[in-house]
Amino acid sequence: MTDSDHSEHLAALRSLTAVNGPIDAEAPTATHQREQNYRRGRPTASRARLHKQIIREFFAENDAVIRDRQVLVMAGPPGAGKSSARRERIPEAEEKHWRFIDPDDFKTRLLRKLRESGEYDDIVPPAVKSRIDAGDRFAPGELAALVHEESSDLAAEAATISLERGERVVIDGVHGSKVKLLKRFQQLSDQGYTSIEIIAVDGPREVTRARVINRWEKGYAAFQDGTDDAAYQARYVPEHITDSLYVDDDRFSACARAVAMATKGAPEGITVRADVYYVDDVNAAGAPWRTYRKDVDGFAYDKLRDIPRPQPRTAVGGAASTPAGGDGTAGVGEVYVAGYERSDGTVVPPHTRARPAGQ
Repeated sequence: MTDSDHSEHLAALRSLTAVNGPIDAEAPTATHQREQNYRRGRPTASRARLHKQIIREFFAENDAVIRDRQVLVMAGPPGAGKSSARRERIPEAEEKHWRFIDPDDFKTRLLRKLRESGEYDDIVPPAVKSRIDAGDRFAPGELAALVHEESSDLAAEAATISLERGERVVIDGVHGSKVKLLKRFQQLSDQGYTSIEIIAVDGPREVTRARVINRWEKGYAAFQDGTDDAAYQARYVPEHITDSLYVDDDRFSACARAVAMATKGAPEGITVRADVYYVDDVNAAGAPWRTYRKDVDGFAYDKLRDIPRPQPRTAVGGAASTPAGGDGTAGVGEVYVAGYERSDGTVVPPHTRARPAGQ
């Protein structure tokens, strides 16, 4: 593939995976949208049988998992480096004693089954087929968004079974919502887990996004070379997924804040320790940034590293610092908000917002 072909293929992916695009998670050919698979939000009888087969095979692959109710929850935006952080925590020799539950793994399992059954060809959108007919090549992993909802269902079912067994388990995911994390904590508590360990990896939008592209490029190159596993590892995460996690600040995603707030609000009887790493280099692993703890003594956190704030611009005449990217003044109907650091350690930069009614 020439550099020109590579750039054209990447541009096509960006367009095809946009919101409401042909490879969007809610696209017409997404597996949960197909009537033969799901009806009224539930899998059909034949689909339920496929789910049972996938789940059965998943658990049969490892019978050495210890049942001591240890849990490690991974959190962070796509591309941040969760897998690397997890490998540091769990040495390879100990991996067999853990159950690893990752929605991306179930994407691969489901896509393999669809290729075996022939259904994969049915979910390839017409816009993708036309590019394939023109000579472009698409790895199955690039269509992963089309199995996003169904693979999430499979991961949730696997987690339920694993927790009911009291297994030593790693639950991987973005976990960018405090509400969803608290629901997970409650599920763990209901199944007798009393101590929760969290490893979160966060970083600036431009870094995590670049890492997503780097990961995809490596997988796609291997796919081009004929490596079968790479067909599924060449996953492309749509840009709007990354963007949705960066609302207040391009330097920190919603994941770090969700972890801090959920730790603080953990159910009674549960102890939580969350180690948050920050990655600010596309090619390097994350470094310790924050540690949050919730136990019988309450909530506390340690700041292990300072993340430099962007240098504020100063208006002519020595006026106050301005919002990043702003012009020094709030517009009509807006108010200026100075930058500040939240109690959970995340930083909100100077910005403007709509003026509250009546002011």
